[in-house]
Amino acid sequence: MVINGNTFEKDDAIAYKAYGKQIPLMEPSEKTRERFTGKELDEDGKTALITLDIEISDFTDIPVTVTRDDAQLTIIYQADGGVEPETDILNLEIVHLSNQVWLKEDIPVSEYKTIDKIFLTVNGTAPEISYLVDTEDKNIELGDSMAIVLHQPATGDNALPYSTSVITIDNM
Repeated sequence: MVINGNTFEKDDAIAYKAYGKQIPLMEPSEKTRERFTGKELDEDGKTALITLDIEISDFTDIPVTVTRDDAQLTIIYQADGGVEPETDILNLEIVHLSNQVWLKEDIPVSEYKTIDKIFLTVNGTAPEISYLVDTEDKNIELGDSMAIVLHQPATGDNALPYSTSVITIDNM
């Protein structure tokens, strides 16, 4: 039981059964247990997850000399309270036989961040791609999940970078 030091009223009460199962006897009005123990309900170790699902198909040519270093996705963040932007640079997989590049990856995020921009480059291919998306400050908070999805052809009417807003960014 946790008692408020100012009014001597109960702030929180919990009963325990065997093997540590907690049974709330009353709901606390604030994070009482966290304040009392300093660790029970804190957010240390809590993460967010960004799921990337990028696939660009229909290149007219991807020479054998093109490697993962030629296809990159750069995510530019602003950390909470940070002055300098941070970046994650991820290499896309190259599939020469089907003339496509792709990236499917989960990125754990251990602090509140704002995604400012996403920049996609594919060099040495036909066509080459240089695609910048201003994300209008998409926030990701601890405990959240976010999906960044792009499925586009490199050639044709809906090709990058001619179509607009083809990257979707949604909190899940």
